[in-house]
Amino acid sequence: MHAELVAQAKRGDHEAFDSLARLTGDGCMAIAFRILRDYDLADDAVQSALLTAWREIRTLRDPRLRPNTGFTRFARLTASIAGRLYGVNSEEQKVVQNGWKQVGIG
Repeated sequence: MHAELVAQAKRGDHEAFDSLARLTGDGCMAIAFRILRDYDLADDAVQSALLTAWREIRTLRDPRLRPNTGFTRFARLTASIAGRLYGVNSEEQKVVQNGWKQVGIG
């Protein structure tokens, strides 16, 4: 099911991408909130990640979803947001980066 939605989204199908976002959004939000510990920051991180995913989905070579591929991008994004909000190499940014490392991503 996911592979077909990805293939459709790659062809520019907004509804297919929306379905993908709905299927993965809650999980991404839970991870973002757990790391950032702030609902608004987590929501911003997820929205930014979804916008990036939409912009880059056409470059995805394999329509099968690879779990760590999306989460690696998401991990980088949340760490980048923490850096912008609290300063590069701040304690907050390090906490975000270490949180991802603890779950084997990033």
